[in-house]
Amino acid sequence: MTINEGLGHLKLLKQRHSELTNLRSTNKTRGLYTNSERIDEPVYNVADVDRLAMNVAKEIRQLDTAIKKANAVTELDFEADESVFESITLRD
Repeated sequence: MTINEGLGHLKLLKQRHSELTNLRSTNKTRGLYTNSERIDEPVYNVADVDRLAMNVAKEIRQLDTAIKKANAVTELDFEADESVFESITLRD
């Protein structure tokens, strides 16, 4: 995987993690009726959502570490032109 591909994948993982944490906090319930008693159950299995969110978070940490490690040893073939930071003179 290239660094660029890793950055794209990292973005997708972060979106997925956000979706899962939102799902966990807004897990709607459905009402089940038994003998005139209503029982509210979450639509999604909370343990499954938590497990998946933790796995995605772990993947994010591992990929982020790999990107940083690769970035630390990668040299860019680029010479910075410092003149782009020169001051602009005022007109008289």
